[in-house]
Formats: sequence, C-alpha cells, structure tokens
Amino acid sequence: MDTIGHPLEMVIQQLNALQYQYNVVLTRPARGLQPESNSCLYVIRQLISDDGVYHLIAASKMKKIS
Repeated sequence: MDTIGHPLEMVIQQLNALQYQYNVVLTRPARGLQPESNSCLYVIRQLISDDGVYHLIAASKMKKIS
C-alpha cells in the first residue's frame, strides 16, 4: 500500500483496518519555514520492513516565514 502524500490520519485508519503494524515519526524543518497547520499531517516517506511493519515519516504543510 502506497501511503506517500496521503493525510496521516487516513493512512492510520487504513493500516488499523488492515491490522498492519506501523510506527510514525514526525519531522519539521530546522528553520525558515513554519507549519501552516499542525492539525493536518501528511506522510512524506515510508519504508516497509521485512517483517511487514510500516515505518512512516510525517510532516505538516509548510509556508515560508516572511
């Protein structure tokens, strides 16, 4: 299942429905950008390990700081 670019909340619901194991790491830039909203996170990277566990990295949409 490809999860990249999808809202994290939707991906978690799908993985739970399929009874897949997963873990999530949240990331953000060090500086120069600010989250548009912390409420809507998107999956930006996924790795499926040999044992079938989804390892997801999620971030919020960003906007430049003026």
